[in-house]
Amino acid sequence: MKSILGSYLISILGLLFLWGLVLDFIFLAKRKYAAEKVGVGDAFWGWRDAAAVVLFFVLFEFVLEGMSHFIFKTFVISPQERGRIAFFANSGLEVATVLFLCFLLGRRYGLKWKTLGLALISHHISATSADSASSLRADSVGHAQHAVKYASHGLGRLPRIQRRTQAFLATKSDEKCGLEKPFSFSTAKEGVLAYCGALPPLVGVGLATQFLGRIWKIPLKPQVPLQILQGETSIAAWAVMGFVIVILVPFLEEIFFRGFLYALLRKSFGMGKAMVLNSLLFSSLHFSFLAFLPIFCIGLFLAYLYEKTGSLFAPMVFHALNNTVAVLLVVFLMK
Repeated sequence: MKSILGSYLISILGLLFLWGLVLDFIFLAKRKYAAEKVGVGDAFWGWRDAAAVVLFFVLFEFVLEGMSHFIFKTFVISPQERGRIAFFANSGLEVATVLFLCFLLGRRYGLKWKTLGLALISHHISATSADSASSLRADSVGHAQHAVKYASHGLGRLPRIQRRTQAFLATKSDEKCGLEKPFSFSTAKEGVLAYCGALPPLVGVGLATQFLGRIWKIPLKPQVPLQILQGETSIAAWAVMGFVIVILVPFLEEIFFRGFLYALLRKSFGMGKAMVLNSLLFSSLHFSFLAFLPIFCIGLFLAYLYEKTGSLFAPMVFHALNNTVAVLLVVFLMK
């Protein structure tokens, strides 16, 4: 049964590969890749905020490692249960980090969840705030200008009236850009089409990585969460882990890597360098030597898609599809 499903999976992926080649040919012929991009808004947060998030991540990971070590030393736990604990501890770390990130920026700058990426849109303030500010009193405009100036440099917590005025401008600018409905079929379609178009080059990079692994005599293994999922025997645990990998992880990682980190890098270094640096960090934090290059390429596609659509929803769909394919390959094709 498993071999039959694996054959069907290979056939479907082959069709997607061919469809991706057709899309690439069409896009290149029409020069759609070079079309004008929506772009993403400037980040209000600064490197001080990034340092706070990294510090929280390290401290929370240290706490989780200590708790896991205590549990493993105190109780008799099977290898499978150890894998489950490690899997959900890592997932909890990602959830806690993103929640802390949202709390930190909301507390310091009065930014709404919408601006932080949970509404899956970018924040446009610089180009549209002038029209929005005309509806405010003159003193409110002055506070808003100071709020934007201080927040862009990450200089501590802003006065309440400045933060509230800034949030008002954010809301008005988003409405003026027509971004009230980010959860749309069109953004999901962009993510699906982008993944199909990215599949041929990703397959090429994957084959090159396998070739290098054979030359260097390094076995190509799936990432640790996929290894844990592969050895899981409980249907309930498998379903929860699959949900985490396919749905929750893309949601959290896109908020952090593209919504938060890429916007900050873009503000500091420009779009091109930000894409490269963001992809390097994205690939490095997956801790897989042979998979470094494929994950780096995926990071480039995700950053470009975010830049192209101005929405985090499209990269999330792309990311979710990629993780779905990885899960299916591990389950049905790898022993």
